[in-house]
Amino acid sequence: MADSGKNHEIAGVYPDYNEIWKRAVRLNNSSKGTSDCVSHWRDKESVYEFIRSDEILGGERIKWVVESLGLKPGDRVLDIGAGPGTISLEIAKVCSHLTAVEPSDVMAEVFKERACEAGISDYNIVQKRWEDIIPGKDIFGMYDIVISSFALGMEDLRDSLIKMNQVCRGSVHIYYHANPLPWEDMRSALWKRLHGIEYVPVPKADLLMAVLYQLGIYPDLSCRKFVSENDFGSEDEMASFYASKMRVTDDAGKKIIVEYLLDIADYNDNNGQFVIEETGIKAHLWWNFRH
Repeated sequence: MADSGKNHEIAGVYPDYNEIWKRAVRLNNSSKGTSDCVSHWRDKESVYEFIRSDEILGGERIKWVVESLGLKPGDRVLDIGAGPGTISLEIAKVCSHLTAVEPSDVMAEVFKERACEAGISDYNIVQKRWEDIIPGKDIFGMYDIVISSFALGMEDLRDSLIKMNQVCRGSVHIYYHANPLPWEDMRSALWKRLHGIEYVPVPKADLLMAVLYQLGIYPDLSCRKFVSENDFGSEDEMASFYASKMRVTDDAGKKIIVEYLLDIADYNDNNGQFVIEETGIKAHLWWNFRH
């Protein structure tokens, strides 16, 4: 597995990649008109819409994440940014205990509902941002596996990574985007027309790797390419699916989205379906850390 040690960067030679990360996160939030990623989730319907789209796009991805963790029945697992439990609840079926960190009230509520439906009870959920978590006060003990799956919304990535190591007695696993998200091209093309401001994409795994290197953490890395085909029976169905990602609710905005989608969608004459192919390259970075 990967090594970790002292910071070998030479002061003044390399930029502070954590500061670059901070600026990128701030610009992304500013372009979306939000203070952070938590404030996006206002009601349960938006969360369930997220779950539906995630299941359409991410069934294979969810399986990849869970299988790559190498879970054992006796493991204690910490999931940072657990969301509605898409990954966490699969983990909880195997491990001995799960701690889920999820700051969004509505996400946490849906998490609990889905855990109840699945008959899962051996977990605790902490409704705080990871940046505000105090080990020994908010979470207790050490964890065999610490995971963050597509949930790096924190500004101070360096401190967040250090804290992950502080509570780990086994391995840390981070899953993140290696290429632009499928809808980011659409946001870059349409965001200014829809919202009056240029869209700034989220930082990606290359910058995460640079921050880790400046911490003296040299993770193992693997990437997986996911290709999905999304079928829609009508223009309205297609527009509704992408409208939430574009943060559009009005008919005028949906019309702009449809015009864009019709240029990139294939039309299947046999079944009358619009087909949009999406490609995502996901990175898995992991390292062992024992005190």
